[in-house]
This record gives sequence, structure tokens and C-alpha cells, in this order.
Amino acid sequence: MALGHDAIPAASGREALRVLAGPPPIDLVLADVGMPEMSGPELAGSIGETRPGLPVILISGYGEQEVNLSSRRWPVLQKPFDEWKLAEEIAAALDRDRA
Repeated sequence: MALGHDAIPAASGREALRVLAGPPPIDLVLADVGMPEMSGPELAGSIGETRPGLPVILISGYGEQEVNLSSRRWPVLQKPFDEWKLAEEIAAALDRDRA
């Protein structure tokens, strides 16, 4: 299933911030809760300071209770998930951004 979005990978939270600072414009960020250099919630918080309207979806393989409570500011997509669930979360996040 092609979701119709272009993805720009980043190996860490710091690299993701560098990608966000330059072209092309980014419409949405998918970030794992556990990443090198900074956690997904930390990355989302940094994004919120510089790009407050940019939608962020966190992805986690941890149980619900193990995800940092600060991440509740952003939707958390639990692993494992399929392309349909990912597409649904992306559409919902982009719709929230347009509202």
C-alpha cells in the first residue's frame, strides 16, 4: 500500500532537528519513543518550541504504562501496527493540524 507521502529519514533526534531546519518543508514527524541522543518526547518538545503547529506522532514498542507521560501531548502509535493503522494516524494528525 503506497501512502502517498515522501519520507526523509533521520538517524537521531538531533539529525531530525537539522532536517526540520532546512528545505524541503516538513508536514508531519514520526518519531520513535526510544531514539539515540534524545527521546521521541524530547524531540517532540523541541519541535513544539520551534514549530508549534507541526504534527508529531510518536511510535512505541513499550507498553502503554511505560511510555513517558509527557508523550500524552502527542498521539502514540503502538507497535506492531500495519500500513492501514499508520495511514489512519497520519490522516488524523494532518486533519488536526488543518483544524
